[in-house]
Amino acid sequence: MLALVAVVLATSCTDRMTPNHDRWSRGGELIAMSGGEGGARYACATCHGARGEGNGFDAPRLAGLPAGYLQKQMEDYAAGLRAHAVMRDVARFLDSHERVLVANHYASLPPMAMALASEERVDAATPALYARACQQCHGVQGTGSPHGPPLNSQPTFSSSAAV
Repeated sequence: MLALVAVVLATSCTDRMTPNHDRWSRGGELIAMSGGEGGARYACATCHGARGEGNGFDAPRLAGLPAGYLQKQMEDYAAGLRAHAVMRDVARFLDSHERVLVANHYASLPPMAMALASEERVDAATPALYARACQQCHGVQGTGSPHGPPLNSQPTFSSSAAV
């Protein structure tokens, strides 16, 4: 009898680190759209858009960013190494395998920059500031490097919209 109980318990437990072969949870797109264990409130698409385009304010574009970079950011949010209350909760609702799936999903999407509002314009000092401060990590044209993710095609934020 004890052996039977042990077999039943062993087969009913699952390891969340083991990939699930359920066809509904194979891809990161479903997790990004549904929020995984956290539910729709924590769905990536809520802030980052259905195609990873960002919201033009406080949620950056994820589409086309390197998968390793995206996964690292989610791991850092989950571990509390990056401070953001909502992203911490989102990342903690996903296990490591789900974070990989979501990162791969967004990395596979083409970058889609949001259209700039007509009143938004780039300040004349921006190119000089970018050249000094950002190019070392993000590349000459913002295309990314081994030290930093690409910034091109990210929405630009007007100073009046920043909070």
